[in-house]
Amino acid sequence: MRHSRRSRARLLARPAAALALSTALALCAGCQNTDLGGGSALKAPAPPADPVDPCPAPLDVPVVINEVMLVNTSTIEAPGGGFLPWIELYNPGVDPFDLGGITLTDDLADPEKWELPCGPDSVLEGGEFLLLFFSDEALSPDDLIIDFLPAPTGEVDLSLLGENTLETAELDADPVAPDSSAGRTPDGEGGIVLLLFPTPGTANSEPLVAPPATFVRGDVDADGGVDLDDLALLNAIVFGGQEPAPACLDRLDVNDDGEIDIADPNFLTIALALPGGPSIPPPFPAAGTDPTLDETPCENEVTP
Repeated sequence: MRHSRRSRARLLARPAAALALSTALALCAGCQNTDLGGGSALKAPAPPADPVDPCPAPLDVPVVINEVMLVNTSTIEAPGGGFLPWIELYNPGVDPFDLGGITLTDDLADPEKWELPCGPDSVLEGGEFLLLFFSDEALSPDDLIIDFLPAPTGEVDLSLLGENTLETAELDADPVAPDSSAGRTPDGEGGIVLLLFPTPGTANSEPLVAPPATFVRGDVDADGGVDLDDLALLNAIVFGGQEPAPACLDRLDVNDDGEIDIADPNFLTIALALPGGPSIPPPFPAAGTDPTLDETPCENEVTP
């Protein structure tokens, strides 16, 4: 059969039209949404999911800061060598606890100063100790090395932070000698006190008991004798409120009545002026401990 020129043109146009329709259908495949007019509409892409923290902080912190050494010169070496300050954590419970995600800081204005990494090394079994060293070097976040150094003097507050809880160890670093430590005794209980000797990674020793305070009564300026200089300083403290007063206020309690008042300079005046006057109560004239019990403090002062 012969086709006219017009019929032939229609036949040639059909494959092109079919191809265009097929392409359009392919582009719209999967369009399921409906617009307000009832027709087909393109589906909006889903918003990206929030990132998941691979190492979230636990809600509670049952672990305690058990012992601290701020100046370590020879006690125990760090894993990479050298003698570094250290902190000991202790799990007083019976169940293991994963420390991963907990943060450690010495400044609550910067609570995330260092974060314990997740992993098997951060799991602390019940009754177990974990020793962590401080360093001022930039280290891998996966290392169990704290990347800051706490202050070696003054008031030091070290804190472990979970999502809802805070565990803090407060200590005065000034009386802590190099290679000495402070901690809780018995383990996990009470405040931080000076320990008799350091025990990194094991049960703490008993507390360091300070020697009894010794002094000379009436020796206000602590020069080893009692004279008019002591009377002048005592008058300045009692009548003028001069500060600082001696740490051992028992020096000022010349009449040993348990009070620091006008009676003390009066007593000392008479004792110095009259050879046969009242004797200053012991410890006098040599240094010694206070034989009487009273509320006057004498804080660990030892006179040679």
